[in-house]
Amino acid sequence: MRKTTIYLEDNELEQLKQRAFLLNTSVANLIRKVIKSLITPASSKEEKALKALAEIRKEFTDVNPKSLMNDVIEAQRDIRNAKKTKSRR
Repeated sequence: MRKTTIYLEDNELEQLKQRAFLLNTSVANLIRKVIKSLITPASSKEEKALKALAEIRKEFTDVNPKSLMNDVIEAQRDIRNAKKTKSRR
């Protein structure tokens, strides 16, 4: 486990503290649970896509994972922007 820092609005932190109290857990544990639920594949399709991406990464050991992820994020933005533009027509 590694330590990281996040910035929250005051009201967000207060709500997290209240929820953690009600669930009898720590704020850190609550955040970890939420993150885990977000990164767990939501469908078998998504799971297959993530496995395919992992296989592709194995084949390209000379590719920087951060650079690759930035390319993926950029492609996602391009697709979303194209969808937004299409829906406005």
